[in-house]
Amino acid sequence: MELPGKMQFTLVAFYGSKPPRFSGLIRSCQDELARLLLASFHPYDIDQVHGTLIGLEGVRQGETTLNSNFNALRSEMRHMDLRQILGLLSSTPLLPMKLQIGGFRHYEHFDFTSRGLHPYLRSFAIRDRIAVAMGWPTDSGRHPASLDELRRVFQNVNVLHQYHQKETDKDNDFFFVLGRVDRSDGDEFHIQKAEEILRSRSPRGRRGGVARDRRRAGGGSDEALRDRSGIAPAVDALTRDR
Repeated sequence: MELPGKMQFTLVAFYGSKPPRFSGLIRSCQDELARLLLASFHPYDIDQVHGTLIGLEGVRQGETTLNSNFNALRSEMRHMDLRQILGLLSSTPLLPMKLQIGGFRHYEHFDFTSRGLHPYLRSFAIRDRIAVAMGWPTDSGRHPASLDELRRVFQNVNVLHQYHQKETDKDNDFFFVLGRVDRSDGDEFHIQKAEEILRSRSPRGRRGGVARDRRRAGGGSDEALRDRSGIAPAVDALTRDR
């Protein structure tokens, strides 16, 4: 049962039209999944594919909105202000941000793990009924915790990331859903094969950017980072979770 005044908004990136290199990467992954899984795979429309930066779940209380995650996870009564959220996005030095999607070879050592696992294993997976791809911030060959820091900075404007229950919790993952998968008892071999192929074929250097702009959500390749029009989390990024 939904509480009266409950607000389900999400701040996202890459929603809507995308730079050609990133939309091409999504399309090639979807085509490979369709080839391997046939009618079991149902791709999302490319414009619909997006990555979540942070959820803005809340409950309206008069003229203010109580942040649900602070209340549920830390028993703190914190009230969000949309103007402060937009101000943070406009001023944070963490944006723009470069992301690496793909190119994580299983035999190579990297300077980070994701949920304790090698990024090769986390870069693509079919979880229950969804096909998920994932990337991480990158800078000069390293992989800083920039996205985790950005999510943590939102606490300054009374927004708690759902995976930051404790101060020591970390979430530097940028994930996006490629589509849905109908699973049956006979599908497991093909699903595991699809996971290995998608993890292995992702080319190194396919990188996307998350930039700052007041108009919409988005992201893209290195080329897109030089043209900031439409590649940032902003007002339109406060879209209802689907």
